[in-house]
Amino acid sequence: MTAITVILPAFNAQAYICRAIDSVLDQTFTDFELLVINDGSTDLTQSLVEDYEDSRIRLVNMPHNVGLIAVLNYGLSIAKGKYVARMDADDICLPTRFEKQITFLEENEDYIACGTSIINFNTTTESYMQYPETDEQIRAALYFFERNICHPTVMIKRCVLEENNIRYRTEYLYAEDYILWFEISKHGKLYNLREGLLRYNRHSDQVSCKYYPQQMEISRMIVRKMIRSVWPELSSAQLDDIILLCVHEQGIFPDTHFSIRQVNKTIQWILNWNKNTGFFSQNALRKLLHFKKFRCSFYYIYPFNYTTKLWFFIDYLSIEPSRALTEIYAMTQVLVLKEMKKDNLLN
Repeated sequence: MTAITVILPAFNAQAYICRAIDSVLDQTFTDFELLVINDGSTDLTQSLVEDYEDSRIRLVNMPHNVGLIAVLNYGLSIAKGKYVARMDADDICLPTRFEKQITFLEENEDYIACGTSIINFNTTTESYMQYPETDEQIRAALYFFERNICHPTVMIKRCVLEENNIRYRTEYLYAEDYILWFEISKHGKLYNLREGLLRYNRHSDQVSCKYYPQQMEISRMIVRKMIRSVWPELSSAQLDDIILLCVHEQGIFPDTHFSIRQVNKTIQWILNWNKNTGFFSQNALRKLLHFKKFRCSFYYIYPFNYTTKLWFFIDYLSIEPSRALTEIYAMTQVLVLKEMKKDNLLN
């Protein structure tokens, strides 16, 4: 049996596809098949893939554009590997990605999926983005809508998908990976390697940019459904407060501001509720919720807003110093880049 099937969907990806394929072929772990599924491209994607002579590449040409979910499910249905790894046509694998992921999964049998942290990049900058490492951290992040597993970094035991009939679901369009992690998490542990082993290309043609409002709306629905599944006694008002605390959307503010008092009150009752029910690791949940509080100061407008940002940052710094410093550095990079773009437009 082939060790890994790499599923790489491609639609009009001529600008990136060779770079992505080369990064897979250059892996230090070599026992894999690269399943490139050309989703009805009208550019040179097909011919560029056909130019490769590596026997590990399997090119499948869909007769017309069927969309990402159908392509991914078809890829799962014809995969031959013990593990399934995801890859996007515009991203770049670092050479040791597969070696390190398969080593972890082979040595830790109770884990069924392994992702990695990432290195964001575009034409002007790059930055490291840390993902939660342990199963406890990932589960808290899943339910409270924070970074959990980055889709193009994941490697999954294929038997878990087959034995439990797990597939990407069309009713969760634009958030199909998010609901998939919930389905997988019912059957074993999840993990992220701390190291950034994928260069993640940030650009305006990404699904997360083009369909951002739709993605956020379906994510709110998922959060409500999943929180309700573990805490069915919560009121609608309490669920609304969880959404305000956790599912931030850029450029969209609530009709009435989520006050600092309400932020603190919401965090406290969530922690108290979890202390009584014990569903999440209390320590992992506490760190995550205070990170969410820090994020609130960047999405909601408060009186003395910059002072509030500093206050929330110091609060989070006292709870998780290392990540707090990493996050503030990354946010500062983003803000500086935005100002540079403004200046360039004005000039």
